[in-house]
Amino acid sequence: MLKKIKLIFKSKLILRFVFTLFIIFVFILGRSIQIPFLGPQIKKIFDDIYKTLLNSFQLINFDLKSLNLLSLSIYPYITVSIFIQLVQKLIPYLKEWREQGEIGQQKLNRLTRFLAILLAFFQSYLMINKYNIEFKDKIYISFFLATGTAISIWLSDLITAKGIGNGTSILIMVGMSNAVFTTFQKIFEFWPIKKIQFFSLFFLLLFILISTIIIYLAVLKIPIIYPNKQSQVENYIPLKINVPGVLPIILTSTLQAFFMFFINNISFFNKLSYKDKIIEFISMSNSLGIIFFVCLMIFFSFLTSFVIVNINDISEHLSKQDAYIENCRPGKQTTEKISYDFFRITLIGVLFMVFLFILPLLISKFFNFTEFKIGGTGFLIIVGVSIETLQQISSTANKEDYARIF
Repeated sequence: MLKKIKLIFKSKLILRFVFTLFIIFVFILGRSIQIPFLGPQIKKIFDDIYKTLLNSFQLINFDLKSLNLLSLSIYPYITVSIFIQLVQKLIPYLKEWREQGEIGQQKLNRLTRFLAILLAFFQSYLMINKYNIEFKDKIYISFFLATGTAISIWLSDLITAKGIGNGTSILIMVGMSNAVFTTFQKIFEFWPIKKIQFFSLFFLLLFILISTIIIYLAVLKIPIIYPNKQSQVENYIPLKINVPGVLPIILTSTLQAFFMFFINNISFFNKLSYKDKIIEFISMSNSLGIIFFVCLMIFFSFLTSFVIVNINDISEHLSKQDAYIENCRPGKQTTEKISYDFFRITLIGVLFMVFLFILPLLISKFFNFTEFKIGGTGFLIIVGVSIETLQQISSTANKEDYARIF
């Protein structure tokens, strides 16, 4: 451990770490920049607007103090990314770009960024269109908030390219930081008057933290055999229990925010007599809404897991290496064996994620603790981003150490 810490301080990694902290500081600073040159009447309606944003992003504990430059943050970009991923195979030129390798990926990235800024402008305009303010002010505010999304995307790219970790995930985690602080502040308020509840909550959160780390790092090892090799080193295929990490949560929460936003801001829905029931459903105020979003999370978990891990590629690679799994023939039988094992461990990860998803509801019911703002999914995001960042730090430090030796 001490050796790795020394490697980090000796290598250029410390500069990347400092750069990441600087970008996070800029992002936090951006969240305090108010929209300038507006009259007092317009500022009065901002409380209502930012409450709409808070309700829209409740699933992942999106937190705002007021409407500001980075209010929409990176979320329009995530929404567009989901859309692009879903329609890639349906639109011919997107399919061509996907097959063009790095050049095609650059084209897709540019399109995603352009559509994200366009969506941010459109969302901002819808958000303020229902208020009685001048058209030029509506355009100005929409442009300002869309610019904030463009800045968030740029900061995210800077972290990914020149810093440490995935920029999008880190900005989401930073956005949740105040919710984390508020939750623990409320828990410690139990100490003087409700010691049993305090210790119960404390040990429950500790158990969740430890189990989340275990699930995130757990790996199923499928032994493989090389008939021509006499090496005593064990060879195996490592399959993670939680392959997609926090991605299914981010996808589900972004879609929930997207639905909630448009229902609250499009006039068509105001004419519907059952609008309140739709809002209850999407905000998970009833059991049907909870079941729907749990099913959506399960769907995204399996979808992203089997997209990230290509079972056919693993099977083909084993055949080319003249390797096989014990009691399995190369080809179809090997593919079925890996698919079966991968499905089982993914199911464990999915069930744990569902437990984290409904955890705030359980805590609110049994502990009468409605201020539990972080949520179980928030735990997974924080732990996941932290572990991924630490793993990247470790691997980068090792690479630089090996490069120095050779």
